[in-house]
Amino acid sequence: ITGTTTNSQQLVGGVQRQCIDVPVKRIVRLDVSGTTYGIKAYLALINPGRGWLTTYQTDNRQWPSNGSGVTSPTPTGDPAANPPQSPFCPDTAPGLLCSGKASGNGELGLAVTATDGSIGYGDVATARQRGYEITPAAPGGLQDYRFWLPVQNNPGGTATGYGEPTLDPASHKTTVTSRGSNCQNVPVANVPTAASSPNGDRTLGDWSKVYAAGGPVYGVCVLSYILAWDDNAPVYGNTGAEEAKARTVKDFLGTIVGSFGQQFAGYDYSPLPNPQQQPLQSIAQTGVNAIGWNKTAAAGGGGGGVVVPPAVKPPVQPGPSTPPPAAAKPSNLFTPSNGKVNAARTSLAYTVKLPGAGRLVAVASFKSGARTVRFATVNTNVSAAGTVKLTVKLSNAARKALKKKKKKLTIRVAFTFTPTGGEARTITRTVTVRAKVAPKRKAA
Repeated sequence: ITGTTTNSQQLVGGVQRQCIDVPVKRIVRLDVSGTTYGIKAYLALINPGRGWLTTYQTDNRQWPSNGSGVTSPTPTGDPAANPPQSPFCPDTAPGLLCSGKASGNGELGLAVTATDGSIGYGDVATARQRGYEITPAAPGGLQDYRFWLPVQNNPGGTATGYGEPTLDPASHKTTVTSRGSNCQNVPVANVPTAASSPNGDRTLGDWSKVYAAGGPVYGVCVLSYILAWDDNAPVYGNTGAEEAKARTVKDFLGTIVGSFGQQFAGYDYSPLPNPQQQPLQSIAQTGVNAIGWNKTAAAGGGGGGVVVPPAVKPPVQPGPSTPPPAAAKPSNLFTPSNGKVNAARTSLAYTVKLPGAGRLVAVASFKSGARTVRFATVNTNVSAAGTVKLTVKLSNAARKALKKKKKKLTIRVAFTFTPTGGEARTITRTVTVRAKVAPKRKAA
């Protein structure tokens, strides 16, 4: 969920308006979208009586009006036009509801960017591409923000707080470079069952109503998926070149749904979520395994074939040999907490959730001008999955810097976890330590 705010005033038609008078405008997808279904599923948990998955799901592009009834979005103009089309989303739009000028999350993001006081939705990767991270302002400074929002955890149940859409809660700032979405433990609903799927094959079931909303982390998540032909030959022709392409596609899909590929699902995405990781991953792997080549001609499997007269039938060249499956590597997905500063301002306390055995290293540093000063390194070996507590002590150099830097010091702690037999992963946490303020003495 992303939005824009204005500064204290806005110039409209030559008249200054206070920010409080600027109407909030809803920016939604122009096209029918799984992302729209995901946000409506989340809203249905918050207010199930509103009919988010019934009244406003008959046509995915319909939304509630300001009062009662249904509203369709007004397509906006093009902010890149020369001269720019204005107003981009007019105050007269029915229900103050607009969409991008074309389909997709990217166009929705452009509409949010061009519309003051607006709110929209989209994937984190697109939001980051559109520049919705916050660049921290100088102390006392003012700036307009375009930013993504935390949302309430566990909607429809016991509220547990608000969750950031990113795995690192601080990565909404341009100064933090860690990536990954906060959907690793989200529950997934409406997954097709074998009984409801053709021939018991869940990969052929109806996945259009699947959503991943609610739960203890970020509340608005969706599944990303790829549609693939199970037999390319009837579609593109029975040639050696096409068979090689089909083999490449299958190898690619097999890699990303395997344990090895799931380790690299970061970059503003998450691996298939627990506790349903193995069922969902197994369904995806079953779908990849069903992909074949020229099934009718090769005995076994439907999907049809290409009937070509013998005189012009091209020779079928052997495709690339199937490589042996890569050995599954242990997970390196771990979660460090935000640092807690002790009362004496002498140390930072962290808890780190680890997926298994391995080595955890924490390196603490702070900036001194253009120089980075490393002042503490904590190493620990773990033998099994669980939670580890770490304490990072402030060195003499860090304490001196704290006194010099206006009584506060920004400390970055880089956590690196290397699972036994696996690859290292690093996540950074940032905390501001403020010096203790001595109580004022009362005059005698």
